[in-house]
Amino acid sequence: MSRVGKPKRDRHAVDLRRHAELAPAQPGDVLVTMSVGPRNEAIAVWSDPPGRQALHGRTTQPGGASFADPATAVGVAVRVVTYAPGITAVVRVPELRLAHCHVQPLPDDQILIVAARCRWRPDHPDTNAVVLNPDGSVARRAVLGDGIGHVLATDSGKIWVGYFDEGVYGNYGWGNPRPEPIGAPGAPPRRVLAQCPSNRPPAHPIPDHDGLDFLLDGIEAHISS
Repeated sequence: MSRVGKPKRDRHAVDLRRHAELAPAQPGDVLVTMSVGPRNEAIAVWSDPPGRQALHGRTTQPGGASFADPATAVGVAVRVVTYAPGITAVVRVPELRLAHCHVQPLPDDQILIVAARCRWRPDHPDTNAVVLNPDGSVARRAVLGDGIGHVLATDSGKIWVGYFDEGVYGNYGWGNPRPEPIGAPGAPPRRVLAQCPSNRPPAHPIPDHDGLDFLLDGIEAHISS
């Protein structure tokens, strides 16, 4: 017979407490994506329900495979809201087209938005990263490659990108015989995580250590500025 009584407290348990409420700045908006910045601020992208659906769009192939769309067919109006823990900034972006996006704060109140997918084209690959000014205008665009699972920015504005399997082996036009995916393992050095300043594409791949295979999927990263 099992003992019934006061449950034994796990010494690794952490008591949770209410810190803040992640609420939209505009009533009726729904959450598209959110993340945490280098100063522990929360940053979120909000849109109306049709906009959220467009930004989470997928294409199902005849065989049944479903893939995330790199971009929306038309621009979607969104609001990027920063919390620390209450709302500290609201940036309206009139036409965002980067689907399945990641968001991070940058220095000087700029914002980085990166789409998870990036299609390679003979004339030019998709520009799947955009840096926005505090007024929502575009400061610059960049190509960070396909298959992006994680994006983190440091307090000094460096950007770290982690790629999942399709960003390593290739899809959406990347890979043999076309250009090597940005997240592909080098020969040598091997690379999956890339570090870059916010004003240019990845330039500092992370090499592997002797005797270790390359990292397939960027599951977690601990970043310092």
